[in-house]
Amino acid sequence: MYAESLSDDVESELAAVIARNRGDDGARTMARSLLERDSKTGLLVGLLDGAESAVYYDTLTWSVRTVGFDVNGVDGLGANLVGKRRHRRDAERFVRERAADFEWIHPRFRWVL
Repeated sequence: MYAESLSDDVESELAAVIARNRGDDGARTMARSLLERDSKTGLLVGLLDGAESAVYYDTLTWSVRTVGFDVNGVDGLGANLVGKRRHRRDAERFVRERAADFEWIHPRFRWVL
Protein backbone atom coordinates (compact mmCIF):
# COMPACT_ATOMS: atom_id res chain seq x y z
CA MET A 1 0.00 0.00 0.00
CA TYR A 2 2.77 2.46 0.89
CA ALA A 3 4.69 1.85 -2.35
CA GLU A 4 1.54 2.36 -4.42
CA SER A 5 0.76 5.57 -2.55
CA LEU A 6 4.31 6.83 -3.08
CA SER A 7 4.09 5.93 -6.76
CA ASP A 8 0.83 7.86 -7.09
CA ASP A 9 2.41 10.87 -5.37
CA VAL A 10 5.40 10.81 -7.74
CA GLU A 11 3.12 10.53 -10.77
CA SER A 12 0.94 13.42 -9.59
CA GLU A 13 3.94 15.62 -8.84
CA LEU A 14 5.57 14.79 -12.19
CA ALA A 15 2.32 15.48 -14.08
CA ALA A 16 1.98 18.84 -12.33
CA VAL A 17 5.49 19.87 -13.36
CA ILE A 18 4.86 18.82 -16.96
CA ALA A 19 1.54 20.71 -16.99
CA ARG A 20 3.15 23.84 -15.52
CA ASN A 21 5.90 23.83 -18.15
CA ARG A 22 4.16 22.43 -21.24
CA GLY A 23 0.46 22.89 -20.64
CA ASP A 24 -2.11 20.57 -19.15
CA ASP A 25 -2.95 18.61 -22.29
CA GLY A 26 -1.76 15.07 -21.73
CA ALA A 27 0.45 15.82 -18.73
CA ARG A 28 -0.80 12.78 -16.79
CA THR A 29 -0.29 10.52 -19.83
CA MET A 30 3.26 11.81 -20.30
CA ALA A 31 4.05 11.30 -16.62
CA ARG A 32 2.82 7.69 -16.81
CA SER A 33 4.93 7.05 -19.91
CA LEU A 34 8.04 8.35 -18.18
CA LEU A 35 7.40 6.29 -15.06
CA GLU A 36 6.68 3.13 -17.05
CA ARG A 37 10.28 3.29 -18.31
CA ASP A 38 11.56 3.78 -14.76
CA SER A 39 13.02 0.37 -13.86
CA LYS A 40 16.10 -1.34 -12.44
CA THR A 41 17.89 -0.90 -15.78
CA GLY A 42 16.72 2.63 -16.57
CA LEU A 43 16.25 4.94 -13.62
CA LEU A 44 14.32 8.14 -14.19
CA VAL A 45 16.47 10.96 -12.83
CA GLY A 46 14.44 14.03 -13.69
CA LEU A 47 13.32 16.58 -16.28
CA LEU A 48 15.40 19.21 -18.08
CA ASP A 49 14.83 21.87 -20.74
CA GLY A 50 11.48 23.18 -19.56
CA ALA A 51 10.26 19.60 -19.06
CA GLU A 52 10.93 18.80 -22.73
CA SER A 53 13.60 16.19 -21.96
CA ALA A 54 13.74 13.38 -19.44
CA VAL A 55 17.01 12.17 -17.95
CA TYR A 56 17.57 8.46 -17.30
CA TYR A 57 20.52 6.63 -15.78
CA ASP A 58 21.04 3.38 -17.71
CA THR A 59 22.44 0.79 -15.31
CA LEU A 60 23.37 -1.60 -18.14
CA THR A 61 25.59 0.84 -20.04
CA TRP A 62 26.44 3.07 -17.07
CA SER A 63 25.35 6.13 -18.94
CA VAL A 64 23.18 9.18 -18.45
CA ARG A 65 20.87 9.87 -21.38
CA THR A 66 18.27 12.47 -22.22
CA VAL A 67 15.16 11.55 -24.19
CA GLY A 68 12.27 13.51 -25.59
CA PHE A 69 8.69 12.59 -24.78
CA ASP A 70 5.13 13.56 -25.60
CA VAL A 71 1.61 12.17 -25.26
CA ASN A 72 2.56 9.32 -27.60
CA GLY A 73 5.33 8.12 -25.28
CA VAL A 74 9.08 8.32 -24.75
CA ASP A 75 11.40 8.61 -27.76
CA GLY A 76 13.91 5.93 -26.77
CA LEU A 77 15.45 5.87 -30.24
CA GLY A 78 16.22 9.57 -30.04
CA ALA A 79 18.17 9.31 -26.78
CA ASN A 80 21.19 11.58 -26.39
CA LEU A 81 24.19 10.39 -24.42
CA VAL A 82 25.07 12.91 -21.74
CA GLY A 83 28.00 10.95 -20.34
CA LYS A 84 29.32 7.64 -19.16
CA ARG A 85 29.04 7.19 -15.41
CA ARG A 86 30.72 4.15 -13.96
CA HIS A 87 28.44 3.92 -10.96
CA ARG A 88 25.16 5.27 -9.68
CA ARG A 89 27.20 7.59 -7.42
CA ASP A 90 28.42 9.28 -10.60
CA ALA A 91 24.81 9.79 -11.71
CA GLU A 92 24.14 11.31 -8.29
CA ARG A 93 27.09 13.65 -8.82
CA PHE A 94 25.58 14.65 -12.20
CA VAL A 95 22.35 15.60 -10.40
CA ARG A 96 24.22 17.61 -7.80
CA GLU A 97 26.31 19.46 -10.41
CA ARG A 98 23.34 20.25 -12.67
CA ALA A 99 20.64 20.71 -10.02
CA ALA A 100 19.78 24.23 -11.19
CA ASP A 101 19.07 22.91 -14.71
CA PHE A 102 16.38 20.45 -13.59
CA GLU A 103 12.68 21.27 -13.66
CA TRP A 104 12.01 18.18 -11.53
CA ILE A 105 14.21 15.58 -9.80
CA HIS A 106 12.95 12.10 -8.92
CA PRO A 107 12.70 11.61 -5.13
CA ARG A 108 15.32 8.82 -5.26
CA PHE A 109 17.93 11.41 -6.30
CA ARG A 110 16.81 14.42 -4.23
CA TRP A 111 18.84 13.42 -1.20
CA VAL A 112 22.05 14.43 -3.02
CA LEU A 113 21.05 18.09 -3.04
